[in-house]
Amino acid sequence: MGRSSIQFVSSADGTSIAYWSVGSGPPIVLIHQFSISHAELEWEVPSLRSFYEALAEHHQVIRLDPRATGLSGGTHPEEEGHEDEFLEQMVGDIKAVVDAMGHSEFDLVASVNMAAVGLRLATTQRVRRLVLCDPVVNVREAKEFYRYLIAQEAMATAEPGGAVHVMSRIWADGVPPGDRDAVLALTETNLESDIGAPVHWNGTRWLSEVSSPTLIVYTKDGDTTSMDQVRHAAATIPDARLVGLDGVMAPYYVDRESVLRVLGDFLGWESQGEPIVSDFSVIVFTDIVASTEVVDRLGDEAARNAVRSVEGLVADTAADHSGNVVKHLGDGSLLEFRSASNALDFARKVQAELADGDIKLRVGMAAGEPIHEDGDVHGAVVVVASRIADSAGTGEVSVSDGVRQLVVGKQYEFDDQGEQSIKGFDEPIRVWRLDP
Repeated sequence: MGRSSIQFVSSADGTSIAYWSVGSGPPIVLIHQFSISHAELEWEVPSLRSFYEALAEHHQVIRLDPRATGLSGGTHPEEEGHEDEFLEQMVGDIKAVVDAMGHSEFDLVASVNMAAVGLRLATTQRVRRLVLCDPVVNVREAKEFYRYLIAQEAMATAEPGGAVHVMSRIWADGVPPGDRDAVLALTETNLESDIGAPVHWNGTRWLSEVSSPTLIVYTKDGDTTSMDQVRHAAATIPDARLVGLDGVMAPYYVDRESVLRVLGDFLGWESQGEPIVSDFSVIVFTDIVASTEVVDRLGDEAARNAVRSVEGLVADTAADHSGNVVKHLGDGSLLEFRSASNALDFARKVQAELADGDIKLRVGMAAGEPIHEDGDVHGAVVVVASRIADSAGTGEVSVSDGVRQLVVGKQYEFDDQGEQSIKGFDEPIRVWRLDP
């Protein structure tokens, strides 16, 4: 499959932006970190080319060189304080390319330090669906990646070819052996310059403003991003889906079939094989307080009707907050959410609705990576959530410290309940009570 010839478009400030396309169908734009962006040379890297061609079976794939990289014009800002201006210019560059191709909306895949650009674009109502791959939302806080950028800049300015030595180390474990020389050839063009503004990018402010359906893909063996950032992004972007894959550098150097299946499930193709379920979840247990006493007080039939009413409330409220009832347990329910905020809002709503009723609940939740099997969930996070629910008081919502950390800075207040020992776990777990 052949790509189009390289074309150029002028951005709003007159900067010349290089781009090409391949395939037909719904447009999808890919932007990735500067060091491997070169509109001409990247087509010579077998793994990159094969990924673009596979994607082009379902989409019109659009690749552009961000300003100051590859074949595009422009330079990094020379003075500090212009980082946001540079980012906004990049947003304008992408819009200019898509406009030139006659598209009003498009899907977007943004990788690594281009995550901030992708997030900003996803607030403009032009991005239909957003995919973030190994996202570095706040570069300075992704310490390993930040150190890499600083080292890259230092070596690039200290000696000719210095940055390529850095890339040799960074790419050693990720690039297929047959790609290595081609990758280093294209990175050499981009790395012999000041890193500049991207070192200071922080897209955190846009996480909650993203209105596009969002998929976050992270690689379990990679070290470019921070899992704290990945989890925070998944919890903050409304209804974001988080998927972990073995390998490094999504979407290019992970297992090709796996990443295409994940993308296909999200973007709506007919994928091959079983769908890959998101790794990250907030597991929630609701538990009826003194269920035996409820039966004694109301009688069997009235109690069962009351329980069914509560189960209906739980299911409807979960659906309103993008949650899923895994199963009802007779005296409670097991649920799964992709967003900590949605889980907390669900729990608050249910407890408020039952405040004056005959049946009272206690709610517990924990965040982690459950095992999905035959429509059920298993694993340590499920056990922890269950034990936390057991420890909650009547009408209360208790959460693990992991859930609390996912919503730091949002409008939730918690009371520290101290550390609790959980059977089967070597270390105690800190538990917090959600304020109503």
